[in-house]
Amino acid sequence: MLDARKVGNAYRAKCPAHADTSPSLQIRQGDRGLLLKCWSGCTFEQICVALQIKPKDLFFDGTCPGQYDLRKKKRVAMVRKMERFAKIDSYREADITIMHATGIDISGWTNDQIDAALDAVCKARGVLEGEDVERYP
Repeated sequence: MLDARKVGNAYRAKCPAHADTSPSLQIRQGDRGLLLKCWSGCTFEQICVALQIKPKDLFFDGTCPGQYDLRKKKRVAMVRKMERFAKIDSYREADITIMHATGIDISGWTNDQIDAALDAVCKARGVLEGEDVERYP
């Protein structure tokens, strides 16, 4: 199908997706399959159409990392961004808790109220210092 010749750790061939006069298609083995690169600018899809193969045929496990992987990467990025926002919110909330607990008169409080306030302050301090706050009730 392709008249390819070995050049270093790859192969070179005339690209079937355009009228190639000199070998511009590079073929090499990647971790998950064969990698195709046309140095004249043909897309991966154009090369596959010209070779009459499906993109997934070039991957060892038969799955092509197309749009699904891109959507998965975007989802992971969005989750990480939301986690960062949640962390910022927890820092802000902890800071406000400690600020409101500073300098208050607790002389008229019951023991239960003092315990609840101290628990909240300890948890807030743990958040700000990066401790595992799950250990606080």
